[in-house]
Amino acid sequence: MKIINKLLKFLGDNSLNIIFLLTFVSTFGSLYFSEVVKLPPCNLCWYQRIFMYSLFILSSVAISFKDKLNFKYIIALCIPGLLFSGYHYIVQKFSIGTQFLACGDGISCTQIDFEVLGFVTIPLLSFLAFLAIIVVTLLNRRYSKD
Repeated sequence: MKIINKLLKFLGDNSLNIIFLLTFVSTFGSLYFSEVVKLPPCNLCWYQRIFMYSLFILSSVAISFKDKLNFKYIIALCIPGLLFSGYHYIVQKFSIGTQFLACGDGISCTQIDFEVLGFVTIPLLSFLAFLAIIVVTLLNRRYSKD
């Protein structure tokens, strides 16, 4: 139990660095898929990128100016990103809710271009990143020394 409390305190105290790392990997991972691997993003991918890229800029600025983590801004960007990525994963894997899509002439939001282990897709990775950022932010609120 003591080890878990130490781990939670560590995560709470280092949450801004962890959030920066998560957003850095997510941002440049998405750019890698689109610019290097040449997988064009669909509309739902763009919506997720808007929130993740904003989180990356926010955490970068906070680290640069040695600022504290602002709970409200992080959560305000994570929740819509989490919802878009969760919806996108459901659309891709189960074709549920496709009547709400407005993909237009671009890439179909139901198309799966990358999949590992039969269930890990790019929207699931995005969902997990947003969820991890929310968890780390909540740990910061609960366990941080600030």
